[in-house]
Amino acid sequence: MRLAEMFMGFDGEANHFGQGTPSVFIRFAGCNLSCNYPCDTKQWQPLQSGISISVLEVMSKVKDYEKRYLSEAGFKKVTITGGEPLLQYFEFWKLVEILDKNDWHISVETNGSMPILDPLGKVSNHIDCWVVDYKLPSSGMEEYMMSLDFVNILRTRDFVKFVIQNQNDLNVAFEIQRVIQNNTDCKARFAYSPCWGKFDIKDLATELLRSDSEILGNCIINYQLHKLWLDPSPNF
Repeated sequence: MRLAEMFMGFDGEANHFGQGTPSVFIRFAGCNLSCNYPCDTKQWQPLQSGISISVLEVMSKVKDYEKRYLSEAGFKKVTITGGEPLLQYFEFWKLVEILDKNDWHISVETNGSMPILDPLGKVSNHIDCWVVDYKLPSSGMEEYMMSLDFVNILRTRDFVKFVIQNQNDLNVAFEIQRVIQNNTDCKARFAYSPCWGKFDIKDLATELLRSDSEILGNCIINYQLHKLWLDPSPNF
């Protein structure tokens, strides 16, 4: 498998365990999309970026972080992100299985273009929280999103995430949220993330408060807290 980086940090975005949760980050290299808005990890978009490392070597590093930071805490969490982790499908699921066997809580961030069922075609109980993007028009990647049927399997502890660059994005996000809530069995909440430097968080809050209960009753504002601090240097 190819990884971009690993480090001990804090969840800067929405997940079941809350923003600001200490977590070991496992960032996969390679992404199949190229969004028009500024990407946090553009340098890791090529699949051959990062380093080649085995799943067992990754677990050895995870155990090192556990020993150094979390051995006395009783709560162990990892955040799997990218790039797009599901591009390396079988390595991803092998890593998830081993992490779960070692009692790690797992959240996964994915770009919405790849199936999230496990290799047996099931909803994996190994993953505590999925954060699934839905790319909006300004991203230039909306056509690559899976059918809305894919969200049927999302649970109350999962999120559908929208990155908002402009008013049209917000209008489309409202429409997509309504369609999902009214036409699928999706139980996830909806995370509205203002694109840094493009859409002001105060404007987003105002627009959400102006929306009806169908939108406001099942959404959160997802402010990228990790941009308020410097991520640690990669550590392999």
